Amino acid sequence: MFLFSFGTRNLSMEFKGDENFYFESAKEMLETGDVVTPRYMGKERFQKPAFFYWLILSSFRIFGVNWFAARLPSIIFGALCALLIFAISNFFFEDKRIGLFAALFSATTPLYYRYARLAVPDMALVFFMTLALYYFVKLYKNRGGRGSTALFFAAAAFAVLVKGPVGLIIPLLIVAVFCLIRREKKLFGPGDALLGIAVFALIVAPWFYLMYRIHGDTYLGHIWGREILQRLGSGYTGSFIALYFKGLFFYAGVLITKFLPYSLFIPLALVSGVRVESEKNAHLFLILWIAVVFFFFTFVAEKRAHYLLALLPAASILIGASFKKAISNREFFSKIGFKIPYLAAVIGISLFTVLFILSDYISGESRISAWKYGLIIVPVILVLGFRFKSSGFMPLTLTLSLASLYIAMTISPPLGLFTNKMERAASVIKSEFKEGDRIGIGSHGIIPEELQVYFELPVENVKVTYKRDGTPEEKSAPRLIQFLRSGERVFCVVKRKDYNAVVPEGVKEGLYVLDGYYVWKRRIRFDKELKESFSRAGFNLLRETFQNEIYVISNRR
Repeated sequence: MFLFSFGTRNLSMEFKGDENFYFESAKEMLETGDVVTPRYMGKERFQKPAFFYWLILSSFRIFGVNWFAARLPSIIFGALCALLIFAISNFFFEDKRIGLFAALFSATTPLYYRYARLAVPDMALVFFMTLALYYFVKLYKNRGGRGSTALFFAAAAFAVLVKGPVGLIIPLLIVAVFCLIRREKKLFGPGDALLGIAVFALIVAPWFYLMYRIHGDTYLGHIWGREILQRLGSGYTGSFIALYFKGLFFYAGVLITKFLPYSLFIPLALVSGVRVESEKNAHLFLILWIAVVFFFFTFVAEKRAHYLLALLPAASILIGASFKKAISNREFFSKIGFKIPYLAAVIGISLFTVLFILSDYISGESRISAWKYGLIIVPVILVLGFRFKSSGFMPLTLTLSLASLYIAMTISPPLGLFTNKMERAASVIKSEFKEGDRIGIGSHGIIPEELQVYFELPVENVKVTYKRDGTPEEKSAPRLIQFLRSGERVFCVVKRKDYNAVVPEGVKEGLYVLDGYYVWKRRIRFDKELKESFSRAGFNLLRETFQNEIYVISNRR
């Protein structure tokens, strides 16, 4: 919990825009006393069920209204989920070393680490889905049992209350595919299934019923239209096959990059066989867990990297089993599928550590912060782990190195990475803001909620959007210009390229650029615009390719 909680009170840390929805909605519940309907800035928010809001609300009541309290539920669920991964691994393999490795690997995976520190419901969802599968594993090992069945459905019910139907769909799909392949027909008796459905309904139904009584068809329409149909099929406007493969490549990229360095070991972990008969079912179940989650989300139109968090517990256990084999079997360690990824992980972490130490110089500082020299220990312990690979020190050095780097980056984010990109813009606006002024964002890729978090009023979305051919959408440019020409004083955060391309010279004459600074791009698109930036960048190639220049502008001084 220390690793996840370190620095979470600080709003300048890497911030996800959705956090403000949950923070403000829980705050409004506290202020109004209405704990049934989530509201954001006074408007009903139907996007997610209420359970995660209630968790933040409870934390607010104990610790006060602050960002540590808002993020505490995710911190707790992140720690509990790591313990749950240990328990599932121990059930399957009866080897505490595998469970320990798996728990540490999951906790230090970049995507897991990030979401265990954010006030968003994804870590709670992963915990409850994993808890449901834990009770299925227990049910399978004990060859039945009404208690485990009821607890499976109870955990799935809380997953649904956290983030909707996916909390039930994913565990049921994994269990169904496994039972179908293993031809298991007697695990769930008719009475067990009825009991499970009753438990599920008792937990889930009351809140949904209250919401329907209060909001009627408006709520049902939103759930069915936006939360189900649009998420499942909103992206399929062209060829289904082309869009499916686009999703397949997207999630393959997520699996490789967001799970580093452990993703390097996944291929060997998937294909390495087991000799003990009792472990074969475990290996099959874990592979199906990964496959079901991965392919399910490739069929869903809305693509999000964090959706793959649901397969991380299974992947971590398989990788943990691979490391245990490598420790006890020198021949297994010597396999190309293990030795090369391990060396690549050691070299990659060591190089990143060196770059982090030098980041002060790269940023233009005259000297390196003294404490950063202590990180030299990271490459040293990695080399020691490789040297004493048969002692069990090897996997611990990886996790210890990553944990050290996470803490160091929280203390001093390198090169402006892993920070709230709108902190500087908010500071500039606050220095001149007066009651009655309006604030807007004018570019795609700037998240309104990341600026909103610093103010007590809505941030208007007047961003410029573009067609496939690179020309602005017809309505988006006039909307931005109209905002900038408002009678009231306005502040707008906009990318330099949009400001230059869309705002007419006549309008610019009445505007003031209060500040300009660079932020890292969220995504690099290899398109015509990128090729043009290559051709004109010269010595600024790195900055033009990977960063956006942000302007803070106003129509009055």
